[in-house]
Amino acid sequence: MILLEPTTPSSQSSYTGALSTSSPIFYRPQSTTEDYHYYQALQVTITAAGTYVFTSTSGMDTRAYFYRPVFDPSNSTGNLIADNDDGADQFQFRLQVNLELGQTYVLVVTTHEEYVTGSFSVLATGPAYTNLLAITPSTSRPITARKFLTSILSITIVLPLFDFTYRLRTYSSLTFSATHFNNECL
Repeated sequence: MILLEPTTPSSQSSYTGALSTSSPIFYRPQSTTEDYHYYQALQVTITAAGTYVFTSTSGMDTRAYFYRPVFDPSNSTGNLIADNDDGADQFQFRLQVNLELGQTYVLVVTTHEEYVTGSFSVLATGPAYTNLLAITPSTSRPITARKFLTSILSITIVLPLFDFTYRLRTYSSLTFSATHFNNECL
C-alpha cells in the first residue's frame, strides 16, 4: 500500500511594473537621508491564509519590503514585517511570509542602489489567488528629491603633442560634456 501525503494546492499570480524617474521616492530602511530610492507599492489581498512567496524578475538588482497594515514612505521602518535582498538568483528578491485572512498588506518593490530605473515583475505563489494592486500610499511627511546637480568635477587633460586641451565636466555622473579649448584661449 502506498500512502500519499496531502498536498496544498498552489496558485500563482503576477504583477508587472516599472520604476521610472517619475516614480515616488523613499528612504529605504537601513539607508541614510541622502539615499533616495524609487519604489512601487503593491497592496496584497489574499483569499486564503497561509504561506506565500513573492519573487522578482528584473534586469535591476531588486529589493522588497513587506508591511502590515500600511506603508508610510516617510517612516519606512514602521509596520515593517519582512524584507529581502538577493534571496533569489541574479540579485532578485524572494520573500516568504505567513499571511492571515482579513489583513491588509503592502509589498514595496525597490532597488538595491539609489536612483535605479527599469521594469520588473513579481510572482506570488501561495495556497490561493493573490491580488497585487499598485497603490499610492499616504505619507506623514512628503519626501522631495535633492537636486541632481550637486557638484562639478573638472578634469583638465593636456596633450602637448596636439597643442590643445580638453576640459571635461560631469554633473553627478548623470551628464557628460567635453569642451575643446585651444591653448591660445587658456
